[in-house]
Amino acid sequence: MSEELENFKEIMQYHFEQSEKRRRTDYADFVKERCNLEGCEALAKVARNAIPAIEIAMDDTEIPVGASKKGGLPDLPPSISYPTMNEFAEEQKKWVQVRPGVYKAEPDGFITHPKSAMQLLGQFNLSESAHFDKDNLLPKTGMLYFFWSGELPCYTGQVSPFKVIYWNGDMYELRRTAPAIPYYDKYFTEPLPSAKLTFEYCKNEYDIEKVQKELGEEYDYYPDYNIRNAKLFGYPTGVNIDIPRGDIINLYQSGYRSGCICDIYWYIRKQDLAELNFDNTIFVFDLD
Repeated sequence: MSEELENFKEIMQYHFEQSEKRRRTDYADFVKERCNLEGCEALAKVARNAIPAIEIAMDDTEIPVGASKKGGLPDLPPSISYPTMNEFAEEQKKWVQVRPGVYKAEPDGFITHPKSAMQLLGQFNLSESAHFDKDNLLPKTGMLYFFWSGELPCYTGQVSPFKVIYWNGDMYELRRTAPAIPYYDKYFTEPLPSAKLTFEYCKNEYDIEKVQKELGEEYDYYPDYNIRNAKLFGYPTGVNIDIPRGDIINLYQSGYRSGCICDIYWYIRKQDLAELNFDNTIFVFDLD
């Protein structure tokens, strides 16, 4: 091996180790080590606890009924019907040349999408995540489900393409449940790949833009300090999304990536979460 290649490997290994360290480190600890007490005080005001949902790829049949997971078929009680997206009409567009090299989109009729089954983006057994919920935002028991059709709200009109459900009952009632109708076959014909979700640690994340003055330019906030994959709470990690302000909470970041979709998020107002009113959940997506 050449000396140049050996040096390159050492540099990459160093950066990988630093990245891993940042993933497990609270940014406030990094600032505190450098004796920036003003920065630490500012960070404390914009801290939000985040619970990483660590994915372990696993066949759906190997994941116990009632366990936290994403993808595959949901574990539902008899009282909850399999979530569906209602039929809706989508306006079609066609590109029309208006002059050489210049085109514009014009209406080209409508296509009707039939009622379809939603995909399971995540189900959380809240007794498994309760230990890590430092802010006590969620119930300690029950199941929290996130379903999505595959479509974006801007294309479905008044028809909701997603659903969030909370259920708190006897876990022995749960059954792995297949949909009675096809998925939204514009994008899916089978369940999403399954993965068991575990919760091993938690950390604080920060709204750095609000405290940049107190931190100073020398305190770089690397993306590694935030959890970039699936998580409950914290701040959403993405490129083209707005950070929720005020009383709006990042309830779930799914870690879903496909095509131009970089991730999907569910926001909720603190009062709605306290009242377990998930009908008012806000669906947010990041596109590249």
